[in-house]
Amino acid sequence: MKITRINRKTYQLTKNEQVLGQLTYKNSLSNKAEITLIDSAIYQIKPAGFFKSHVIVTKNEIEIAKFKMNWKGQLVISLQFEREFFLKSKGFFHSKYIIENKDGEKIIQLEPKFNWSKFCYNYNISYNNQSQDKFFILLAVYCINCQVSQGCL
Repeated sequence: MKITRINRKTYQLTKNEQVLGQLTYKNSLSNKAEITLIDSAIYQIKPAGFFKSHVIVTKNEIEIAKFKMNWKGQLVISLQFEREFFLKSKGFFHSKYIIENKDGEKIIQLEPKFNWSKFCYNYNISYNNQSQDKFFILLAVYCINCQVSQGCL
């Protein structure tokens, strides 16, 4: 699987050249976004809280996930049923991003590849056999964009 930035607002998730879903920002300066999957599921992402201290994800107006920064500089992703995951950057120049569960097991690894013609990052994705969740992968890209820009939380 890989993530390709289509334009300033849109990232597409593809596998074998087939589009599986996309992450679309409302505008190029906004933190509000939408994840759309090929099965027509739509998820809304928006900052929340008094000081916009965390981000929530809703589907049909029901909160299904939220994330915030912890004191270690990691994004903590909390999904329904009290499942927590941690986004960590690895490598000297943050050459990889890894999502781990509470037990420290690597779930997904996203490796950024800089596209000089579009002056943006695309991502190669590797995962364990249980982590082929398209929604979760696109949410991880949103989290990485937040962490890189430091403008989300």
